Amino acid sequence: MSVFLCLLVAPLGLIVILGLSWFEDHVLRPPTSPADQVVQKSVELLKQQRP
Repeated sequence: MSVFLCLLVAPLGLIVILGLSWFEDHVLRPPTSPADQVVQKSVELLKQQRP
């Protein structure tokens, strides 16, 4: 009985972990690195300087 329970719980746990990983990557969008922030700010400044 416990073997069947382990065979049932293990794939469900894996699905939950993979689902949370996908959710974090695609929905929460991790913050950009400091280098990316500098690039974004410089691009915005260049856009403001052009008429």
